[in-house]
Amino acid sequence: MTIAILLDAESRIGPDLRWPLRIAAVKGGEAVLVVPAPERVQSDSKEISLSSSEEQSAPMGDLAAALRRALDVYVGEGRWIPGKNEGAKEEAAEGSKGEEPPPLEVRLSSVPRAKIVSETLELLKAPTSDFLLLVTEEIQAADTDWGQMSQAFLTRAACPGAYVLPGQRPGDGDLLTTASRGVHDRAAIQLAVALAEREERRLTGLYIEPDIGSDSQNVGRRILDGALERAVGEKAGKVQRRVEVDNDQAKAILRACQDESYEVLLMGASRLGALGERGGTIPNKVSRGTREPTRIHVRSTIPRRNRAWRWLEFQLQRRVPQLQRQDRTDLVERIQSNSQWNFDFILLMALSTLIASLGLLDDSAAVIIGAMLVAPLMTPLLGLGLAISQGNPKLARMTLKTVSLGFLVAFALAVVVGLLSGQYQQSTPEMDARDWPQMLDLGVAFVAGLAAAYASGRPRLLAALPGVAIAAALLPPIATSGLALSIGNFDLALGAALLFAVNVVGIILASAIALWAVGIHYAKKQTTTTRFLGGALAITAIVAALALTLAPPRMAAPPALVKAVEEELGEELRLRNIRLKQEASGMVVQIDLGGTRAPDAELRAALGDVADQHLGESAGVRLTYRYEVLIR
Repeated sequence: MTIAILLDAESRIGPDLRWPLRIAAVKGGEAVLVVPAPERVQSDSKEISLSSSEEQSAPMGDLAAALRRALDVYVGEGRWIPGKNEGAKEEAAEGSKGEEPPPLEVRLSSVPRAKIVSETLELLKAPTSDFLLLVTEEIQAADTDWGQMSQAFLTRAACPGAYVLPGQRPGDGDLLTTASRGVHDRAAIQLAVALAEREERRLTGLYIEPDIGSDSQNVGRRILDGALERAVGEKAGKVQRRVEVDNDQAKAILRACQDESYEVLLMGASRLGALGERGGTIPNKVSRGTREPTRIHVRSTIPRRNRAWRWLEFQLQRRVPQLQRQDRTDLVERIQSNSQWNFDFILLMALSTLIASLGLLDDSAAVIIGAMLVAPLMTPLLGLGLAISQGNPKLARMTLKTVSLGFLVAFALAVVVGLLSGQYQQSTPEMDARDWPQMLDLGVAFVAGLAAAYASGRPRLLAALPGVAIAAALLPPIATSGLALSIGNFDLALGAALLFAVNVVGIILASAIALWAVGIHYAKKQTTTTRFLGGALAITAIVAALALTLAPPRMAAPPALVKAVEEELGEELRLRNIRLKQEASGMVVQIDLGGTRAPDAELRAALGDVADQHLGESAGVRLTYRYEVLIR
């Protein structure tokens, strides 16, 4: 078992180590103290010998002497030995009695700051038995060197750990530990009991009960009893009880810390990394609210699921270029300002819808591409992905409003354009190409979302966004749906709307993943709104992928069916297109004919018989005809 004790400065070797060293003695095994090397020594790590017989030059010799004195006082003379000293180990083993625990092995390493994280994590190989201790005078902000370093430890180390903030009270007081049903408070209680037994100190368990009336004290006492028994079993009888009634837990804990008899406060803290933030977590409030007692924030072992997630985060951070702070700020500001529902957005949405509608009616792919470039829908969709990745409910609500109203405006305008086009009677091939979503459409939307989100955070790649907008094809399905509704083609209207929905789901989900991969994470615990939105999108994408794969709504017609249909046509008609569609009423054969005469009743009956022979009697036939004549 290894206990890694990381100090933020060499000056911590002394009284500030009284509780970290006692924790190491309770845990047993090998304790490795890691101190940052002086600024003038930044090349290699150095093992500092703790043997009193070995002379060392300053400042290494002074550090070793100071640590030996601290070990003799806080661990006990004869109860520790220098690590990697086989002779001392054998001598200690011969001199120790069978009932006494083996002495604590101690090593001292001076490590350059650039290597502290990697080299310390190399020591912590056992997720359940090793232990990490971070010793610092005060909580430092996440943007400081120590703040970034400590967060790297807490996010990448899976083993239990604790933040130790040395206090100002004399070293002969009692211990106070908070108690609750959580696993981290349970770990804090277990550590507090072990320390109290070893140091022969009095331990008090503290529980904060909300003010529910006259029964608050009794209810809190019962919950406290249960929490202590679950944590330490029969040893719970050695722990004194204290119940504070208050709706503000941090305030109640700070009030208890005013009792000068308590030298140490131990608390469970699941999110030790959040201590470097300005947020309002309970450990943050307590640590910033008092410096009198020594505060020890304890975290239990990280579950395997969380370990896998953190491993994935670490691998992405190593391999994917992360956005710097200025780039993140610019990206968020740009997306927020361009995702608002204002006159600029409405105008661009209306103009792009008009261009797309006219291009669809004219069956012009070039005009439709121009509409894709003008449409502003991609930015609020990226904003939704940013809101999910960042845990920003305000941005989520704003972008949801913009996307929803933008869809309604474009849809209504397309309907109006269709109604005003008097010669428009049936769908064009460009519209038919957007009739129902396919698995390929979901894949294209997902990849386009990845590309758009990644390029949006890189100023040198912003030129790629127009190409991404063309690939995503957001506006043409809306215009197709509105135009189809204006002529009463409800099947095409519904299918095009579903195609737009599939594109939206794929783009938002992919953009959230891409932005998370480049370093935009939520600083605080994710809100219910964004967590629900992200989960709903993920489930929708999975369901859509399964549905489009296992039961695709549009399929290619079998070659035998195509040949049979062509044999029924005379010289005046030709087969323009044929495909199968799965609709609510069942399988439908969509046959599109072209020629100089409309299909007569006899031909329609013959095509119905062909469909029955190849697909069964339940299959339907939808026949469309376009007048065509070849002028020689």
